[in-house]
Amino acid sequence: HVRSRRQRQMCIRDSLNTIISEADNLTNFVNDLLDLSKIESELDEIKRIEFDLSEIVEKVAKRFQFFRGSPINFEIFTHGDTRIFADKSKIEQVVYNFINNAINYSKEDNKIILKVIEEEDGVIFHCIDHGIGIADKDINDIWDRFYRVSNNHTRPAVGTGLGLYIVKTILNIHKFKFGVNSKLGEGSDFFFIADKPKKINN
Repeated sequence: HVRSRRQRQMCIRDSLNTIISEADNLTNFVNDLLDLSKIESELDEIKRIEFDLSEIVEKVAKRFQFFRGSPINFEIFTHGDTRIFADKSKIEQVVYNFINNAINYSKEDNKIILKVIEEEDGVIFHCIDHGIGIADKDINDIWDRFYRVSNNHTRPAVGTGLGLYIVKTILNIHKFKFGVNSKLGEGSDFFFIADKPKKINN
């Protein structure tokens, strides 16, 4: 009877954990839908200001320090004048989604490299993980709404399938270049290039 009771308790605990996990997934999905709806309804309301992208990256990284109970090992590198001219809240959403995506598809070491570097044509942000990577045939599709690679055993179905679509929507509104370099089994480097303030003002 003791054994049977323990088995029932374990079964109940597993069921509760599953319910909690699914509830979290549903909450994340609803939040992403609300974010997307808000962004699409404000396509003509981009409020560009000058701000330091490095500060945004550090701020967002702190929010993920103990994401889902596991410590995240961030390495942050900055170089040059990292001020940009863009909608601050929307770019913060891009950085958040890139980091969230990197964590979802990282391996056990949870190591994420973030770079903010001034270049001649703008300020470039890199979010680099050493996770499972992306197959060449999936590279162009990952930005689509609700797309999640789950049928080729390379990238499991993680997240809502809206994170990178939201990123694409925001960056297209800003007319910023963006993309990803990835190798299957080795990781991914998601990036975007933001305008410098002087590029807008001159």
